[in-house]
Amino acid sequence: MLFLLFLETLITFLLTLISFILFYFILNKLNLPNNIKIISSILLIISPGFLYLSFISTRFSAVIFLSLLSFFLLLQENKIYLFLATITLALMTFFSLPSSIVILSLILVYMKFEN
Repeated sequence: MLFLLFLETLITFLLTLISFILFYFILNKLNLPNNIKIISSILLIISPGFLYLSFISTRFSAVIFLSLLSFFLLLQENKIYLFLATITLALMTFFSLPSSIVILSLILVYMKFEN
């Protein structure tokens, strides 16, 4: 039982860490100035929601990771990455359907205004 609790905590921590790295890579891909990237990353780390998700194991840790991964893949501008982004969005529906709909809507709005 203790091993399962440790494994659950470890997975949550790794998802949070990879989510933070993906967030920084997304900011880097958007060609933002370094001071904006650093301030945004610090604000993400100290935000109560992100802190809560990094310490408490919930399904939303996976949703945040998958949404950041799909957005990062969409920024790569390659059809293979577009296919992988679609798969990650589909995987998100297993964790939270309303969150998936919101993330998909935000990505569609971003894609519309990008062009």
